[in-house]
Amino acid sequence: YHGSPQKGLTSLKKGQSGAVFVTTDKDYASSFGVGTGEIYQATITKEKKEKLFDTSNPEHIKKLKRGFLTPNEDLEIEYESEQDALRDYKNAVATMTADKTETGLVDWSIGGQWQEQMENAGFEGAQFQERPSMPDAQGKMRKPIISYALFERELEVGESGIDPVSY
Repeated sequence: YHGSPQKGLTSLKKGQSGAVFVTTDKDYASSFGVGTGEIYQATITKEKKEKLFDTSNPEHIKKLKRGFLTPNEDLEIEYESEQDALRDYKNAVATMTADKTETGLVDWSIGGQWQEQMENAGFEGAQFQERPSMPDAQGKMRKPIISYALFERELEVGESGIDPVSY
């Protein structure tokens, strides 16, 4: 689900954070609609999920290295030396490993800082965990939820499995 304060969108676009965010939790998504907006339901296929960076997948961690080592002017990835790139890669992996949550994923506040390297490594987005600060309907703090950052510039509503739903 993707919550927006605007109704009637024809597409979901990358924001300042550089991604379109969707979550598995409809109530959490509705908190971004601020009561007057709309929730968009997105279907993320198994094939798409395989293209999203997942910190619990050792193969993805290995593939991420390419995102640090390959210069990319558009994503502003350029290091003075390969040694500098490898140092940052190793620091990223150490941080992600130390900050893994009970789901095996990292919180976006940690993992999001390497978004450009993830994209540069060929990932189309990332799976992560969020800790909603809002209570659930019973007033209890919510459990961590799974969310996705999709790196596409724009996702058409009514296509790609994205449809408005009422709330």
